[in-house]
Amino acid sequence: MTARRLTVLALVLGLALAPAVVRGAEGSPGLSAKTPKKGPKKGPKKGPKKGPKKGPKKGAAPTAPPAAGGKTTIPVQIGLGPAVHWITGPVADDQVLHGGLKTYAAAIIDNDTLRANRSRIPKKFRGMIMKAEEIRISPMILALIPDTLFLSPKVRHTQMWGAVFRPIAFGFAPVAKGWFRLGLDAGLLAMYAYLESDRKRIGENHLLDVGLDAKVSFEFKLHRSFLLTLGWASQFYLPMELGGRFWKVGTRNAFWHVGQAFLLVNFRVPYRHRF
Repeated sequence: MTARRLTVLALVLGLALAPAVVRGAEGSPGLSAKTPKKGPKKGPKKGPKKGPKKGPKKGAAPTAPPAAGGKTTIPVQIGLGPAVHWITGPVADDQVLHGGLKTYAAAIIDNDTLRANRSRIPKKFRGMIMKAEEIRISPMILALIPDTLFLSPKVRHTQMWGAVFRPIAFGFAPVAKGWFRLGLDAGLLAMYAYLESDRKRIGENHLLDVGLDAKVSFEFKLHRSFLLTLGWASQFYLPMELGGRFWKVGTRNAFWHVGQAFLLVNFRVPYRHRF
């Protein structure tokens, strides 16, 4: 009887304790607190690390690509040829013509070059620039090359030696075809010349002067890389009194105008320019 009573008591205690164990396994505060701890550790830490770091790396390349450089071949036209000068005033009374040299240098940006580099031209200027047959640019470094050289020994009584620099010039071509170009331009001049004569009216002069010129040129393209230019330029200077001191402005017996006829033999050579 004692053993039966113990067995029955054990069954009753087991049935009484069973619901408490089940409730503790499903909803006890101790177990439920561990569940939220595991979730935030795995979710927030892994999400932000993988998302933001990988996102900017993949998206940065297309939005901000590095600036790409490039090279373009630009023809450079170089010309040199004889020039004949007629000096208005008392110099022409002794010797009408004086010899010399004429030079030319410019980068030629033709329509083919413009089309090949269309994307590099700003959009607001693209329509206007693309209509041009060619654009000629003379870098400022070329201002160090004389535009004109006076090389005139004495034929009778007068000689003249010197150079004319043309640092700034502007021009356009009202007629520009494949084989012919009519050019009109004007520029600022700076001159030094030694003018000396046995005639008292001319005497010995060191002419340091500034002025302006107007030029018309007829250019003939005989070959893609070979051109001939015929032209006339009128150079107008601040009137300088001849036979006077080093710097004497005057109009009575003055040096003030030089007429120049010239012939240029031009060659075009390719130049690789990096943007």
